[in-house]
Amino acid sequence: GTSIPDALSSMYMAREGRGDMAISSSIGSNVFDILVGLPIPVISKYIFVAITHNGTGAWAFQTSGIVWDTITLLLMVAAVVVSIAKLGWVLNTKLGVVMFAFYFFFLLSSLVRNWTNCANE
Repeated sequence: GTSIPDALSSMYMAREGRGDMAISSSIGSNVFDILVGLPIPVISKYIFVAITHNGTGAWAFQTSGIVWDTITLLLMVAAVVVSIAKLGWVLNTKLGVVMFAFYFFFLLSSLVRNWTNCANE
């Protein structure tokens, strides 16, 4: 749960004319979530299974979309940085709408892919 405080601080910084700090905060928090937030539960589960099953337990998790999600995330970060650089590091409403559309596309494609995977199980 730090997404709401991150969003509020980014909004405050953007309103104060510090769009660079707002974007840095949003990119930094997402990178932290991916590099720390995802591995910790996976490593914890691995350790738990190894301890409770004397190293013989097997477990699996769904990773079919991880390549797509990673590539999409990297492309979206690059698009944000390039777009803002082309605008002279100034945020505007049109850019916000475009970024929201990219996010909506990512969310929709992720939901459709996962619903399809769940239906096949």
